Amino acid sequence: DLVAEAHRHGIYVVLDVVVNHLCDVDTHYVDTPDHEACAQHKNDLYWKGSAANFTDVHMNFSANFFPPFRSEAFFNRCGPNGVADTSGETPAAIFGDFVDGMFDYNTMDQDFQEIFTNLLKYWVAYADLDGLRLDAAKHITLDFTAYMSTELRAYAQTLGKPNFLVIGEEAAQDEDWKAMSLGKMDSDPKDPLNTMVPVPQALTQRLVDLKSTYLANPQFPAPGLSSLYNFNMSGTSRNALRCEEDSSTVEAYFSSYARRTLLSQSVPQKGADADAQLWTCIELHDWPRFLGLTPNKEYLLT
Repeated sequence: DLVAEAHRHGIYVVLDVVVNHLCDVDTHYVDTPDHEACAQHKNDLYWKGSAANFTDVHMNFSANFFPPFRSEAFFNRCGPNGVADTSGETPAAIFGDFVDGMFDYNTMDQDFQEIFTNLLKYWVAYADLDGLRLDAAKHITLDFTAYMSTELRAYAQTLGKPNFLVIGEEAAQDEDWKAMSLGKMDSDPKDPLNTMVPVPQALTQRLVDLKSTYLANPQFPAPGLSSLYNFNMSGTSRNALRCEEDSSTVEAYFSSYARRTLLSQSVPQKGADADAQLWTCIELHDWPRFLGLTPNKEYLLT
């Protein structure tokens, strides 16, 4: 009813989904993971294009663990990160757990990719959604990003949603890291073996498999995220609107190398501006509400 009412008022609805991890405080590792070695090993396989997930770390699943994902193969099992691991751009950012009890998906597993994406397709159809926001998209492997984005857009087309939005939360400092998940994914969509920069072989192999599907999409003939937002510049913009940071920093971003890097991978939809897919926002579920921090200054949003 909520979505139907929103649609009656011309409002599009985007569902926020967590694609990186599953939380269960009653599930535990039987063994203590060698965190750094595990993450580095999996990263080596990722860049070589091997989906092997061998580790001698086992999990003791709780009785209430989500049944479709009750498989050790669906988790990286590298153990919990520190704050620097999660906020950084080392292998642990992709293959480590955020914290204890927050288990990192093995997003290179193609069975996992299919099951998870099918769950999302169910919600797109059931709730009549217009898009999905992928929480923690920085922390999943790019082959999963490509598969999920391509398959969701193709499925949405069958439901009469040709402009289905897949937007990722890419909280990376490095714009090159963000760009690899967006649109063309630093690859030639028509010839995925031809890459603009070095990319993980796991990504290239997946693009070869997906090429016929994403090229058949007239609105978005590319494999990556439809859109993303600059997490750090969103915070800067928010601070500038609250008069806590010089607004010239925001102005400078629009002529920066960082923005040009993202534009090089963006695939704007027909009739849209070239940068329509590059969001900057002032409200996130992780942050205190904007107006709550600026009492009596509602005029800042007018």
